[in-house]
Amino acid sequence: MTWYAAREARFQRDLDAMAPAWWEALGDAVHEDDRESIRGAARAVLSSVLPRLEDPGLALLRSFTGGAVPYLAWLAAMKRHGLPTPTIAAAFERVARGRFEAMPSFVRVVAGWMTFTPLVRGPYRRHAARSAQTPLGGWSWEVTEGEHFGVHYTRCPLADRMAELELGDVGPLLCQLDRYSSEAMGWGLHRTGTLAGGARRCDFTFRRGAPTEVEAPPFTRSIKD
Repeated sequence: MTWYAAREARFQRDLDAMAPAWWEALGDAVHEDDRESIRGAARAVLSSVLPRLEDPGLALLRSFTGGAVPYLAWLAAMKRHGLPTPTIAAAFERVARGRFEAMPSFVRVVAGWMTFTPLVRGPYRRHAARSAQTPLGGWSWEVTEGEHFGVHYTRCPLADRMAELELGDVGPLLCQLDRYSSEAMGWGLHRTGTLAGGARRCDFTFRRGAPTEVEAPPFTRSIKD
């Protein structure tokens, strides 16, 4: 049993706790009679995904992956229900932003501060070369130093799960969690693309005090084109 599968009950509780926010965000787009079947589908997706996630062995990546997986399950359930991508995207943004904004301000301040300390940077530096040889829980990355600190992921297990679930343009919405995290915690994240969105890497650059600049989801770019 994988590290994540062994903690399924906790992740299912996280998923269930999101339900009221999803129903409020979706409004009339989902009939009340369909809500329980959608939640059940999300729970089933979560149960299928958790055993396919390997333990990266690093607390940072465990938290990163574990925090995203319930959202991934909800996105898959919404797509399977046949909701249009723009509807899912609008609801996802409302739910995700709301959860970050509900965090106590001191938690956001401390989490943002830690991003720029050796507590976070150190593990990424130490394990970058090893991850390139053997992905850690499906993650591989490179680190860049200089005026700003960068972590550029070349393998992502969440992107792999999106592909398996055939989420199409709904999947990369998950990557927008990083936008909302940066805005809430002051990371000053700059990113031009993600693996899930078709880029060669997820190029995270952290710039304390700078505005968040993150690529738009692929479906919005196709609409503009």
